[in-house]
Amino acid sequence: DHQAPWKLRKEDPERMNVVLFTLAETIRMLALIVQPFMPSSSARMLDQLAVAEHARTFEAFDAAHALEAGTVLPKPEGIFPRFVDDEETA
Repeated sequence: DHQAPWKLRKEDPERMNVVLFTLAETIRMLALIVQPFMPSSSARMLDQLAVAEHARTFEAFDAAHALEAGTVLPKPEGIFPRFVDDEETA
């Protein structure tokens, strides 16, 4: 809660940028890790982070391949469908 970007936007915009970059970079690394198990979902995550095709291997799991600040990202879309518990809706 102390690092909530929506809160930092008003209080500390520079810190908000760091928090959002760290989040995006963490998502990039997670997408690389789970790629063998969830290839299409991982590809969609990497697409939304504008990660080039050649940078989607385990060799890209380092700071040299980190996301670049200022990269224009596409409009975000959901990757995973919302879970609805059929028992609770009945």
